[in-house]
Amino acid sequence: MKKTFKFSILYSLLIFSFFNVTVANGQQSGSAGWKAGIARLKITPEEPIWMAGYATRVYPSEGVLTDLWAKALAIEDAKGRKVVLITTDLLGIPKGLSDEVRDQIAIKYGLTKEQTILCSAHTHTGPVLLDALFGIYNLNEQQIDVVRKYSIDLEKKLIALTGDAIQSLVPA
Repeated sequence: MKKTFKFSILYSLLIFSFFNVTVANGQQSGSAGWKAGIARLKITPEEPIWMAGYATRVYPSEGVLTDLWAKALAIEDAKGRKVVLITTDLLGIPKGLSDEVRDQIAIKYGLTKEQTILCSAHTHTGPVLLDALFGIYNLNEQQIDVVRKYSIDLEKKLIALTGDAIQSLVPA
């Protein structure tokens, strides 16, 4: 308890000091050239699909209770350097999909892999993706085609989502 209180006091002092230095230098919040942009896109599958992370489930999804989303935050510093953070309501993002999305973002938007972060919520209510623990599911050919189609569509959506976040950059 005492450590938490001391940490809170120290943290408050650091924030107070930062704002005092910023004001003393004639800068106001948001006027130092930094920008931020956000975007979101529904990624809920449009047809029944096998759900990720269910070891004993032996059938595809049966409906939608809550939509799944991908969200992106683009940040640009005063020198014009950008980073993008993309979050998804998925169990995880397989390396192949991550690499392809980040390669396409590099081509389309000039961001290196180091400037693009992909993460997921680790939800077990999201779809199985191609090459993501794929062998543990007993999928037939039709179900594999649904997963493949969804995975390819997801890749395109994440790339477009990044562009939307970059296009929405405003002073922050």
